Amino acid sequence: MSLALFIIVALFNIAGFFASWWFLLPVGLAIVSLVGGIVARRRVDIVLSALIILALPVWLLGIIVLLALSPLLSNNSFSP
Repeated sequence: MSLALFIIVALFNIAGFFASWWFLLPVGLAIVSLVGGIVARRRVDIVLSALIILALPVWLLGIIVLLALSPLLSNNSFSP
């Protein structure tokens, strides 16, 4: 676990605080899958963690598409 945290901190220092999410999200997903693979001891655990990890990008893509398709407010305000 400490190795994964060290890698995350190193990537933030290399990429910078305002790094693109297109860089940080795949790297974060790879680190999560690495930690999940290390923690999983049985074959069922490995398959379950792989299914969960594969579902994360689909959820993120769905949120991005929903935000892109939602209509913007005319005055950028929530007041009537």
